[in-house]
Amino acid sequence: MKKKVKAGLAPKLHSKISVDENVIGRGKVELLRLVQESGSINGAAKAMGINYRRAWFLLETLQLCFEEPLYTTERGGAAQGGTKLTKLGDELVARYATHSRALDQAAAPFIDWVVSQKRVTPAEVDA
Repeated sequence: MKKKVKAGLAPKLHSKISVDENVIGRGKVELLRLVQESGSINGAAKAMGINYRRAWFLLETLQLCFEEPLYTTERGGAAQGGTKLTKLGDELVARYATHSRALDQAAAPFIDWVVSQKRVTPAEVDA
C-alpha cells in the first residue's frame, strides 16, 4: 500500500496566544491583515466570508489584548471613510507572520514524522 496525504488533510500547526481572557490567533490576525489590504472592515469581512458584525466583534476582542489602538476608523462611506491600521496594528501583522513562519519551520520535522505515521484510510489507499 502506498500512503498519500490528501490536500488540506495534512497535519497542521496552529498557534494561539492567550492574553488575559482574550486570544491572538491566525484568524483574527488574518482579518486585521485584510483590513490593512482593503482599507475597510466590511471589505475584510467579505474577503473572509463573514459578516461585518462578526468581523467587528473579532477585531474588538483582538483590540482588548493591547493598550494602544490597532486600527482607526473614519466614517463616511467608500469615498471618505475607511479603516487604517496604526503602527501597532502593522507591527502585529508583521510579527505574527514572522512568528508563524518560525513555528512552521521548527515544527516541520515533527509534522513530517506525524505524516509518515498517520493512519491510512481506505480513501487514501492507491490501488
